[in-house]
Amino acid sequence: RIKHFGKIFLMVLVTGPLLGLVTVLVGGDEGEELAIGVAIGAVSLLGFGIVSAIAPRAVLQEEYYLKLVKKIIHTINIDFANTLTGARWTLSTSSPKVTADIERTLRDMVGDRTAPILAVSLPAQQTISTPLVDVDVSASDDVQLHKVEFEIGGYSYSAALTDLKTYHDMDFFPLDIGNNTLTIIAKDLYGRATTKTYNIFRTRGPSVAINAEFVIARTVDNIRSGPRVSASVIKKCRKGEVYPILDFAGGWFKVRVDEKTVGWTHLTNGIVRWTGALATIGTEEPSAPAVYPPLLSIGEISFGDESADGFLDAGEGGTLTFRIINDGKQVKYRLIGNATVPTQDVELIISALDQPTQSPAPPVTFRVKTRGRWSDVDLDIPRARQPNPDGVAVIIGNRDYNDPGIYPVEYALTDAEAMKKYVLQALGYKEENVIYLQNSSYSDLRSIFGTESDPQGRLHNLIFPDRSDVFIYYSGHGVPGLEDQRGYLLPANVKAEDAQKNGYSLDLLGRNLAQLPAKSVTLVVDACFSGQSEEGLLIRDASPVYIEVTDPFVKITNGSSFFASMGKEIASWFPEQKHGLFTYYFLKGLRGEADKNADKKVTVAELEEYISETVPYKVRRLTGRSQHPVITATQKDRILARY
Repeated sequence: RIKHFGKIFLMVLVTGPLLGLVTVLVGGDEGEELAIGVAIGAVSLLGFGIVSAIAPRAVLQEEYYLKLVKKIIHTINIDFANTLTGARWTLSTSSPKVTADIERTLRDMVGDRTAPILAVSLPAQQTISTPLVDVDVSASDDVQLHKVEFEIGGYSYSAALTDLKTYHDMDFFPLDIGNNTLTIIAKDLYGRATTKTYNIFRTRGPSVAINAEFVIARTVDNIRSGPRVSASVIKKCRKGEVYPILDFAGGWFKVRVDEKTVGWTHLTNGIVRWTGALATIGTEEPSAPAVYPPLLSIGEISFGDESADGFLDAGEGGTLTFRIINDGKQVKYRLIGNATVPTQDVELIISALDQPTQSPAPPVTFRVKTRGRWSDVDLDIPRARQPNPDGVAVIIGNRDYNDPGIYPVEYALTDAEAMKKYVLQALGYKEENVIYLQNSSYSDLRSIFGTESDPQGRLHNLIFPDRSDVFIYYSGHGVPGLEDQRGYLLPANVKAEDAQKNGYSLDLLGRNLAQLPAKSVTLVVDACFSGQSEEGLLIRDASPVYIEVTDPFVKITNGSSFFASMGKEIASWFPEQKHGLFTYYFLKGLRGEADKNADKKVTVAELEEYISETVPYKVRRLTGRSQHPVITATQKDRILARY
């Protein structure tokens, strides 16, 4: 527009003074014609000034912008010719439309009319058994190619091109076992791209001769015993060393180190150099099915039970841990296990299957040690209606004794574990307020319940005065003193004949518990104190000494005690339920069987009545013996459990 106005002003500039001069000559001395001529001349002069100021500037700006565009095009060409990475050039503009217009203008200026043409030739079969696939790639562009990019799994590279309109190459790529996605992209200099994607499935197949080698590119690197960074290093390799390729799996190349050794190196450690075509190695018996090593292996098996004693007891859960090593394609997988173990020492068979190749791992057998079937009292334990956060409990199970002459209390640990669960769930106690011991020693009992001189043991320290309900349970051997004929709890590290000296006296237990500043105290003892057990005499070379158990809670106003049997009786086991019989029916009553009036509360009186009726009857039916629990309480209406 400025140029057009400039032409008009230029015409006025030339014709204006001529018209003024003609007007003066024709008009003579007439002042009016002269004035008109002067005015036309002045306007012409003004127009000339404007054109002189604007027109040259506009011409210079046009020339500047043309030179700038040419420089941009030249710079882009230089950048693309010397850049090995980066997909395309970009323009920093805030408007996509402006960017598109500029790109289109530049393409038009250089004559770029179409995107690159890409042609790919793959093996006829999209399912192959070789660890490498060779690909024939051709690309062309009407102006100039920039690069051709390849990506398959974690392996990728690009071929940067300079001043080329055509590209052709034979490339090969490593394949993981299973599905592989190969993506090839051809890009031209001005941002146009053509993409092609192929799915190739690799199966386990016959051995192949791979005419390729791996060239180490790092200064120092490792060749490992397996395709993972945790595998041991079998050789330190250096830059420039070359190793024949045998296989590929999960980003790792299997290479031959020497005549006797093979190893694995990661694809990022170097480059692959192609030496020839793939060739299948024939077999003497082509019809015979090939046998391949499994991709998966199982090891590092361990088992842990909740009580950490190595046995999966009735009602107890456990965790089986094992490691699966995947030498094939690294894929995500999920394991879910939930099984009930119904018999003793069950054998678990662990197996794994690689889904893409249907290649199984050799099964591994692992033996879980158990102590028997589930008991009904171990399942569906009711929960307390409300928690008892200040409640404190001591749970002790003494099954195994150091003295080989003392028979194990077969179900002591099972009983203690079950009682702990009831204390936590049915009574609502907190885990941190429960002292739980297995096979306790003499020093354990003294530290918990105190001594003659210091009655304040660990139990005393946990009690919140006048707010804590204390619950104490013991399952194990009880024995009489040979001289004083008093009852003693037998520690796991003490001989039966030494109980009077190193056992924990029931009298002392009663005195120390009576001094606890607790709201209530409940003592449950599944043991007998006759010197006998289900297996026979506890004190060797001595006749049974029968004592009458003196209940230590008679003088305690806020306490109740539950003893399994009278002094001359044996505390029986219940093999069918894998519990001590007294403990079994104590738990049955606590879980609701003793709730005679069905008010969802179990009182001391209700539990006493239930146990006193069921235990003697069941023992008589099972063994023909007598067993009468001894239960004393001063507050029989006290509620033990609410549901």
